[in-house]
Amino acid sequence: MTPQEFIAKWQRANLSERSAYQQHFLDLCDVLGQPKPAAGA
Repeated sequence: MTPQEFIAKWQRANLSERSAYQQHFLDLCDVLGQPKPAAGA
């Protein structure tokens, strides 16, 4: 996911913080090129 895709996706998201935090974090991992927490398990 590119930074532009991340911004576009989350600008139009109309979700509460509680319902979106996990996907937001996983998308952020993609943008930053970092492994997702469960990938090491």
